[in-house]
Amino acid sequence: MRALTVFIDEQWLAAVSEKDMSVPSHIIAKDMTEQLPLEVQYLGVTKTTFIYDENVLDEEKAVYYLRQILQNRFEMDYDVQEAIINYRISALSDEDEEDDESEQNEPESGGAHKRKSSGKESHTEKLTGFEEGGSKESGHEQAKGASSRKRMRTAPDTSTKEDSEDSDDTEIVTVGEEGAGTLGKPSKKGKDQDNVKSKKPEKKLGQDPISFGNKKEDGDIAPAFQRIKNLKGSDSLISLCERLNRIAPALQTEEFIDVLEDRAYLFSAEQDIGINARVSMFFDFMRDENLLPSEYGGCEIQLACGRSIGLPTTMAKQFIVQTEASMYCIDISAWVGQIDDPEFRDFLLFLYGQKDMYRYVFRIPYVEKKILNQVADVIGDIFTVEVVTLPPLNQKLLEETAVSQLEDYGYSISPEALTIFRKRIAEEKSDGRFYGMNTIGKIVKEMVLKKLEQSITEEEKDKPDAKNEKKKSSKASENKKPTEEKSLTEITGKDIGDLIVKHHDTSTPEQELVDMIGTEEVREQLNILIKEMSETKQPLNIRFVGNPGTGRTVVARLLGDILREKGILKKGEIIEHSMKDLMGTVPGETVPKTLSICRDALDSILFIDEPYPEIKEMVGDLDEESEDFDDTDEDNDKPEYNFHKEALETLISEMEANRNLVVILALTFEELEKVRKDVPDIDKVMYSEIEFKDFSRKELGDIFLRMVRRNKFSLEEGLREEILKYFDKLPEKVTKSGKFTNARYVRNLFDMTWSKTLLRAEIDQNDGRLITRQDFRLAASESAEILNKKEPRKYPLGFRLETDD
Repeated sequence: MRALTVFIDEQWLAAVSEKDMSVPSHIIAKDMTEQLPLEVQYLGVTKTTFIYDENVLDEEKAVYYLRQILQNRFEMDYDVQEAIINYRISALSDEDEEDDESEQNEPESGGAHKRKSSGKESHTEKLTGFEEGGSKESGHEQAKGASSRKRMRTAPDTSTKEDSEDSDDTEIVTVGEEGAGTLGKPSKKGKDQDNVKSKKPEKKLGQDPISFGNKKEDGDIAPAFQRIKNLKGSDSLISLCERLNRIAPALQTEEFIDVLEDRAYLFSAEQDIGINARVSMFFDFMRDENLLPSEYGGCEIQLACGRSIGLPTTMAKQFIVQTEASMYCIDISAWVGQIDDPEFRDFLLFLYGQKDMYRYVFRIPYVEKKILNQVADVIGDIFTVEVVTLPPLNQKLLEETAVSQLEDYGYSISPEALTIFRKRIAEEKSDGRFYGMNTIGKIVKEMVLKKLEQSITEEEKDKPDAKNEKKKSSKASENKKPTEEKSLTEITGKDIGDLIVKHHDTSTPEQELVDMIGTEEVREQLNILIKEMSETKQPLNIRFVGNPGTGRTVVARLLGDILREKGILKKGEIIEHSMKDLMGTVPGETVPKTLSICRDALDSILFIDEPYPEIKEMVGDLDEESEDFDDTDEDNDKPEYNFHKEALETLISEMEANRNLVVILALTFEELEKVRKDVPDIDKVMYSEIEFKDFSRKELGDIFLRMVRRNKFSLEEGLREEILKYFDKLPEKVTKSGKFTNARYVRNLFDMTWSKTLLRAEIDQNDGRLITRQDFRLAASESAEILNKKEPRKYPLGFRLETDD
């Protein structure tokens, strides 16, 4: 036996029904039973279930007749059916069939048939086949064989209010359409869970809802409340959970359950803090405290605004109605700029109508308090709202987090190793691609791995002396044991010495400046500024004006070392960002992002490159492919926000306020004029300027040869002259194109050359230190576009080469 369950959009029912919203379901049920050999198992307002023998009635035939009824009785064409009607086909177990037979003699209640359902396999589709992200394909082909044991939750059914669905055989639930992740509470005792598995399809960014939460198994993980209290920089979340923990027993009672149902939670968090993990922990906490309305898991949805990435509100409503979940985390970032829009308020009202079935967490970026309050006020018009703010972690909290994670592995860290860890963090931040908690976790795992390798190496060295060690007195052994144990459990500088990139330590920063090719005029200008800063003991903000690849980044790094040696800066590190890193994507996000970056760069150099990045859209993604999801009026244009100007103004304000912050703005003369138009105060707070001129053809060749020497390669006979000739003959359409990147071009050419040298060495099995003509010619055959491209300044696997650009 099989079951066909039909779901009807509640808003459509309200629109076509004058008084009784159950009329369409009754019409469909009457026509289906008259025309086909099937019976009504459940008849509600938005949901109707038919049962039939698959040997007598074909699945395709049942769906075909359903479509004909919708078209003939409701004038519902194919596209409308796709938007309004969903269906699910599931196989019934033997137990279900027996239950069904025993219940056929029972009287109906409230005009609806009721029974406990536990399908062995099922799939849910649009009538046309509905893929997760909104694309269409053959629904029967996609869903065939998909396995999930689940009960389909739908909107409150006015005709079946007292039906609470017996949960004695509740299984682990698959959250999301067609098998997103398996999570939530486990099944009750006595039920085998090993057979419940769900195949994950390929996910689509923004349009595939994400599941969260952990399985609750005895002894598996620490209680969620304890894990939350151990979080660093999450005081707001900890305070919320402490209060809920105290009043949880009262909230579980029937008298106060409506207080809990009316409450929503607004998380304003920096992405780098690990927001997904914290939302998942909050779900686990709510489950542990029995504050969730059901045993289902949690699900995250990104809500689209207009044509931005995510689920439009109409599709989000359908998904929520059909999906088994007890908590939804809804990313409403795209709506921050239009939070008072009637469409968003209508969505909130829809959610409020489902409040007895779900708990809601709304999520936005870490924004200014004014914007946060505006969002909270709108949500607060419908729900009572609790705001949780999770700001970016400062350096101290990052270190405490790393130490805590190392303790989980059973290790401590020495002061020397902690210094190396700080330098590695500075390296990770230096290219503007620091991913917060994820980066911290990655570095911690690297440290643990290096410690394990070091410990095993030392144990292997000590093996020959094992017999002699046994002959030693027990007293001597006991005296030595604490030291040995500490060496095994403490991560030292020796263990992780190669965790950071080591620049040439044989010469001073001043000497490195002298050795740089083609920077004589730059050194003269820089020495004047260094002398001024040394006399006043106050750092200066500087403009580095010139084309890309003229040595601006290298000079900035050396300047930081010099200022640290002279006591002008405590750290002297260089933190590199593009202007896009400072800019938010929603109103109110730019200021905290810029302030956070400036805070990280205190007592160091904040190097801002690319002040005018190429940005397609900062509010939404208005691509033509998303036109199908745009159900807003064309005249209702989004307000334009000048995130770029806001970032510049905030940066200038920080330069004026913090005297221990050095900002170097790397830009061309054309970009400098644009900045002056946007923020005329730039000349007041950043009056110092150093000009970087383009390298000559001879200097470009000399830079390439210097890279060869510094990285201990040698050249095949006659190749030196060929290299110099190559740069001398570079066509002007390359060097004068306006896109030529000087030493960056040289560095990319050198990287491609030695890469081919090492590849050939692996094949020929030699030391790989001799660069041949063939290696250079193959690299030089690359296009100018590739050779001018900006590449990350890291070589995470194997080689870290010294370059000049």
